[in-house]
Amino acid sequence: MKNDLESVSVFVSVVKEGSFSAAARGLGLTPSAVSKRIAGLEDGLGVSLLRRTTRMIALTDAGQEFFEICSRSLSAISDAEEMLSRYRRSPHGLLRIKAPQAFGRLHIAPAIPEFMSRYPQIRVDLTLGTLAREFIEERIDVCVASADPRDANLTAKTLTPIERVTCAAPSYIEQFGRPNSVSDLALHNCLIFAGSASIENEWVLQSEDGVQRVKVSGSFRTNDAESLHLAVLAGVGLAHMPTFVVGPALESGRLISIFRDKRKVSGARMSAYYPRAKHRLPKVKAFVDYLVGTFRKKEWPGSAI
Repeated sequence: MKNDLESVSVFVSVVKEGSFSAAARGLGLTPSAVSKRIAGLEDGLGVSLLRRTTRMIALTDAGQEFFEICSRSLSAISDAEEMLSRYRRSPHGLLRIKAPQAFGRLHIAPAIPEFMSRYPQIRVDLTLGTLAREFIEERIDVCVASADPRDANLTAKTLTPIERVTCAAPSYIEQFGRPNSVSDLALHNCLIFAGSASIENEWVLQSEDGVQRVKVSGSFRTNDAESLHLAVLAGVGLAHMPTFVVGPALESGRLISIFRDKRKVSGARMSAYYPRAKHRLPKVKAFVDYLVGTFRKKEWPGSAI
């Protein structure tokens, strides 16, 4: 059965008003138009819904059951439309966010409380981990990532460029010396981050002289930036890490920048990705705009070192 919802709505109005003419006045239609709607509905269903006399209408048994179900359904549809109007009017509902482990813990999670205080009708589900490549399956609203998911159905807003520095703890430099040139890295224990989009045993250093790609090796390899951070702080070896992780340690002197003029920039960035839609949900717009504003004002410790 493929009767349109408007005909069903006309039928429910006729029953509630008690006559075709009363229903017609309420719907802004003519009585003949209402009669045609009901006749078309009955033809489509193959069942008589109403008994008509010159003075009144009455429901058939089938019409009574159909009316009760349709009345409840139309009420539920009205409730659903009201619910959606609340979503359109103001940020509302559950917001599912995914972010990389280190960046999420250090910079996204601390920003959540203020966001929730601004928008008390939003509930937040924050997951830290690998990039969500299937937004629909994971039901993700916003994914923060450095790698482009390459999904045409996603829109991206840049949050911040990513700058990397080669660094070591003072204790490591005291024991093994400080590299004087990029070629000296071959003589040092270089700690490897195994979660990068680039080749994991290759460091990319950029200066005014251009880009240098250096093969490195070392005794420690991990896919967790915070574990790598702890290892370099402990003097295990050298590391090539984002300033959003090691910036505070560089400023405090717990880590020392090795090549002050060589750091990876080259367009790397952290972005907020969200599904492309004609009508973006207010909760998504509110959070993305909030993140963009937050990171616009943020100065990364260690970036000027």
